[in-house]
Amino acid sequence: MAEVLEGLHVDEGAMHANLERTRGLVFSEAVSACLTRTFGKSRAHALTEEMCEVVAREGRHLCAFVFENEQVGSVVSEHELMQLFDYKAQFGDAPAAIERVLSNWGALRHQ
Repeated sequence: MAEVLEGLHVDEGAMHANLERTRGLVFSEAVSACLTRTFGKSRAHALTEEMCEVVAREGRHLCAFVFENEQVGSVVSEHELMQLFDYKAQFGDAPAAIERVLSNWGALRHQ
């Protein structure tokens, strides 16, 4: 494992480009979770699914489509919508979890 990690190079530009290739669909769960507070789980999921189908069919970006959607715009602020499509805002507890795993791995390695 150490040999793999030693040679690892993270290309942030390539990662960002790959995420953008999804045309925002990678954020569909965040959109659905946000809409659940207002519409309930079933309706939020259905609405998000409808928007994702249009995005996939028309090649649009989910962010643009969500901003244009009257149902969403009437209940979610522009600031909140922007947060849904902010990569760093979607990390959640991942950085802390990664630190724990690396710390545990380091401790085990030195036993």
